[in-house]
Amino acid sequence: MKPYAPSQNKPEMFLAAPIYINGDFKSILVLKLDIQSIQDIMEVRSGYGKTHEDYLVGADYLMRSNSFLSSKTHSVEASFKNPKVGLNDTIAVQEAFKGFSDTKIIIDYREKKVLSSYTLFKIDENLSWAIVSEVEEAEVLQVPNQLKQTLIFISVIAFLLTSIILYFIINKYIINSLNNFQEGLLTFFKYLNRETNEVSFLDESSKDEIGLMSQVVNKGIQRTKENILKADNESWIKDGLNHLNQILINLKDVTDESINFICNYVNAGVGVLYIFEEENKKLRQYSSFAHVQRDELSNEFELKQGVIGQVAFQRKPILLKNIKKDEALITTGTITQNSFNTFTFPLIYNNELFGVIEVGSFNEFDKKSLDFFENINRAICIAISSAIKNQRLKELLEKTKEANKELEINQLKLEEANAYMEEQQQQLKISEQNLKLQNQLLEETKKQIEQKAQELEQSGKYKSEFLANMSHELRTPLNSIILLSSLLQKNSKKTLSNDDIKKAHTIFESRNELLRLINDILDLSKVESGKMEVIVDKFNSSDLLSQMNEIFNYTANEKGLEFKVIDEYRNIITNDKDRISQIIRNLISNAFKFTKEGSITLKIAPSKDLTKDFTISVIDTGVGIAKEKQELIFNAFTQADGSTSREFGGTGLGLSISKELSKLLGGYISLESQKGKGSTFSVDLPNLQESNEEKPKEERKIEPLIIRNEIKQQQLKDDREILNKNDEAFLIIDDEVFSTIVYEEIKRSGKFGLIALDATTGIELVRKFNIKGIMLDLTLPDMDGVDVLKELKSNQNTKNIPVHIISSKDKNSETLKLGAIGYLQKPVLDGDINNVIDSIEKINKKDIKDLLIVEDDDIHKEALIELIGEDVNITGVKTAQEAIDEVDLLMEVDMKFVNL
Repeated sequence: MKPYAPSQNKPEMFLAAPIYINGDFKSILVLKLDIQSIQDIMEVRSGYGKTHEDYLVGADYLMRSNSFLSSKTHSVEASFKNPKVGLNDTIAVQEAFKGFSDTKIIIDYREKKVLSSYTLFKIDENLSWAIVSEVEEAEVLQVPNQLKQTLIFISVIAFLLTSIILYFIINKYIINSLNNFQEGLLTFFKYLNRETNEVSFLDESSKDEIGLMSQVVNKGIQRTKENILKADNESWIKDGLNHLNQILINLKDVTDESINFICNYVNAGVGVLYIFEEENKKLRQYSSFAHVQRDELSNEFELKQGVIGQVAFQRKPILLKNIKKDEALITTGTITQNSFNTFTFPLIYNNELFGVIEVGSFNEFDKKSLDFFENINRAICIAISSAIKNQRLKELLEKTKEANKELEINQLKLEEANAYMEEQQQQLKISEQNLKLQNQLLEETKKQIEQKAQELEQSGKYKSEFLANMSHELRTPLNSIILLSSLLQKNSKKTLSNDDIKKAHTIFESRNELLRLINDILDLSKVESGKMEVIVDKFNSSDLLSQMNEIFNYTANEKGLEFKVIDEYRNIITNDKDRISQIIRNLISNAFKFTKEGSITLKIAPSKDLTKDFTISVIDTGVGIAKEKQELIFNAFTQADGSTSREFGGTGLGLSISKELSKLLGGYISLESQKGKGSTFSVDLPNLQESNEEKPKEERKIEPLIIRNEIKQQQLKDDREILNKNDEAFLIIDDEVFSTIVYEEIKRSGKFGLIALDATTGIELVRKFNIKGIMLDLTLPDMDGVDVLKELKSNQNTKNIPVHIISSKDKNSETLKLGAIGYLQKPVLDGDINNVIDSIEKINKKDIKDLLIVEDDDIHKEALIELIGEDVNITGVKTAQEAIDEVDLLMEVDMKFVNL
């Protein structure tokens, strides 16, 4: 196609063919094709969508027919006038000229994503056009079936165009073949327009161009028939599924009407629906179509039973053809005829079995019917699931109706009550104003009470903290009173009269009651303020009972009572021994106080409480306690009877402290008692785990007291002025009064003594003088006594000096781990001080000890010897047998097995 001058340079197309008669060339037939006729053919848009267009493209990639969508830039005329703009070199055009025919998604000349179907229309060797049919992808996805028909129609148009062109070329001797070809095409068009259901193939027996064109057209007819048949089947399945969905939606259940529709739709003669019951694992007949119940056919199947049960078990369909009763008896649920076909398929959705459907027919089920059964599976499963849920809802609704009836009865009662309430409401309204005034007063009173409660709580907290911190301040003067009264009784200087000695004795004897009272109050306040420490010890139950027997046996004999100890536990106890002993002493002292005759028994046995390990019981035959007063006696400063304190004495703190200590140790105390028949106090406790964690030390503020201590230090008299370099002296690091008393006791034994009122002075004296032993208080003005002990034991020059702790603080196990030789809690007697002096003397008099180290590594062994020092005779061996042999040679040896 090129511009033609006679046609005003418009593009024109010419077809030429030689004419032969009896093999002789006679002439040339030239046919001018009007572009408009081609346009008329290409512009046929019957059944096309909005974005669907067909066009022709030449080998120069210029348009040979007008574009429907872009006529301004891609018409034939515009394309030839402005080739750069009207160029069409899409993938479809390029592949068509390469000889490919295909349908695919590409980007068209408008830069849009389209579904393009293309082929090469080869008119002769020198003339070929690309025939392209395109529609936008969005439109294709909306109407896929219409797109298929349109593509088929475009192929037919291509063939039709070929036929029309050939009609003007071929001679009159093949007009009949062309007519037959045209008639076949017309029949094919009618088939495409669904005017007829039959279409025949064109005669392709001729070997000329008509035969070749007929072959091409026949292939298009075959593909079209297949596509139309596939589309019809899909439409049939879709229509059936939509209709079934509508039935299920309207009925909200899988009833006979739905199974009737399925059987009628596939022309089946009989059908049965079985529902799978999860509870008993059985399939039960739910609905049917044209099914007659017979004795030999069951309406209920178990898994694997018959074809119904087998399909449910394997979850796959079974198709049976030409079933003959005379040949074999098969239990399928529907078979009673000869030559019968059944299709049984499971209803499965989300891997869950809902049931089985079996349909029967005298005809074989075609693929269309089988595909239909597969597509309805999901809809029926959803309907069955909904039906099951609806049934449950109906059951709940019935229960709700019954509950509503009860509610109606109660409503009547409420209405009667409301009538009565309305009468009362009038009276309440009258009282409402008065209540508002009272509420205002109550709110004000409440605020005042809350304020007072906060003040009391804060006051109680201050009280507990104050009492807990008073231990040193109370025990220090009491310690001085006890020591001084003890010294006055001895009258060493013979300056006191007998009357003065008696008075001193009275003061000394009164210290026990005062000390007990102070200890009780301090212990109670420490427990309340959370400052009491639990020190976990390991001890035998029999040892504890022996200790208590030694303490109270004399008191029992003095009062004429029998004191018994019973050990049914006979095991190791892991708990705070001192606190347990304190609880036992309180309970036994209480029992002695209220028992005039009979016996008192102390027993340790396994606990009946599974959360505890052992029970300590104190059983007496005393006056007993009334039931209504048994809770009262555990309150602080409270006794069972107001006259008790006058008759028996006491403050009422013992049981309260025992109760709090039991809680602190992880247990509890209980009481069983009857008036006049005695009492049993039981303490259930667990075995605690030993803890190596160190509590953080409280920071100690250095007060101006240190300055005053320096002045007092200068005024104190000790032996520092008379000591020689070789003289050994005791060092007392404590307050002025106690240090002076201890110093006098040291001087009475004929030894030297030094006094330090604070830690700094004490450490200086240790460095300056030859100290044989130290008596150390933990409460010092400038440093914690534990830190002083650590410093002494970490220094190579002072680590072997014996240090004995004498303090008003509770026993601290850390000091013994750090190397202290003992711990004495104030107040103390002069005899206790002498015992401390003697213990230090005994340690100093000991000979150098022998130490045996068993270590197979020579480097480790030498390191240990160097670490221990030169003041110990050290022997090193490598094996256990060498160690045994070495021990046999020694009379006294301290062995230490080390394995690093």
